[in-house]
Amino acid sequence: MKPAALLHVGLAKCASTFLGDQALKAQQRGVASALVWRPFDLLINRAFAELGGTVVAFPDSPPLPVTIPTDRPLIATNECLTGHFPQPLRLVSHPIYTGDTLKALQRRVAELLRAMSVEALSPFDVTVLLIVRSPQRWLHSLYRNLVVMGVAESAEIFFDRFGGVVVQWADVDYLVQLYAELFGKERVRILPVEMLRDDTATFFARVNEMAGAQVLLDNEPRNVGLSDGASERLRALWGEIDRIAPPQPSWSNRTVRFKQETWEFLHNAVLNDESAVKRANEVWRDDRVIYEMPRALVETMQTHMTALRHIEGFERYREEYFSG
Repeated sequence: MKPAALLHVGLAKCASTFLGDQALKAQQRGVASALVWRPFDLLINRAFAELGGTVVAFPDSPPLPVTIPTDRPLIATNECLTGHFPQPLRLVSHPIYTGDTLKALQRRVAELLRAMSVEALSPFDVTVLLIVRSPQRWLHSLYRNLVVMGVAESAEIFFDRFGGVVVQWADVDYLVQLYAELFGKERVRILPVEMLRDDTATFFARVNEMAGAQVLLDNEPRNVGLSDGASERLRALWGEIDRIAPPQPSWSNRTVRFKQETWEFLHNAVLNDESAVKRANEVWRDDRVIYEMPRALVETMQTHMTALRHIEGFERYREEYFSG
């Protein structure tokens, strides 16, 4: 029998960091190989360039060959496989980056992943995993994360500008159809991230069965979010900075670099430390602020998740996921 290769097409704010961390720990234990970020970061660079983009997601990523042992299971995970850039601030004023562009980017990235799979993963039995989140909760978590990364607009203004991108980014029906077309319907599996919260044992069992190894062993909290009030303190800061030095979609832009470095500090020193998050939420507390996501946007996103209606595990989340 071939060893399993689990390709996690990571959607942001859907346990991607947790899964990547667990994959690396499984590699340290010797039970599986792990590909986290590389070499997939090069795929989105190539795909966006082919579409006429001039911004790169990973300018410092070395094009070095990746060796994949074939004597053990493999788990690979990368958020860029859904077509988004890890630091979207470099794209906020880039005219090419629209919902239509993202759709084309998602397809090209998936095609490149399929080609890589044929070339490098032929010794494996490949499964594609999508982990998704209900629209309201996904938007809320996404927006707070984007604020930490430097977005200064209110939720209403931001999503009014980028609603088309967001809807396409989390167009689950499109992603399911796309990966089923390229890899085969029977090789595409989907789980709700809410299952990790509500039924951790079942979530772990299903991922481990797909991976062919005990990859998930613990449920340590990671990327614990700041409260809305704490996030709002940062949003106000970014607003003032943007007025003084408006950011441009470039790695070399100083405003973008400052936001990137601040985000990296928060990500590494605060957001992955439960006690630090607690302190930040208390120090920056503002109970007056509760972010509201645009209802029309939530309802639109729900209409792009019909493929999930009859998948096991989504029954208890029908009201959150599906329109009507």
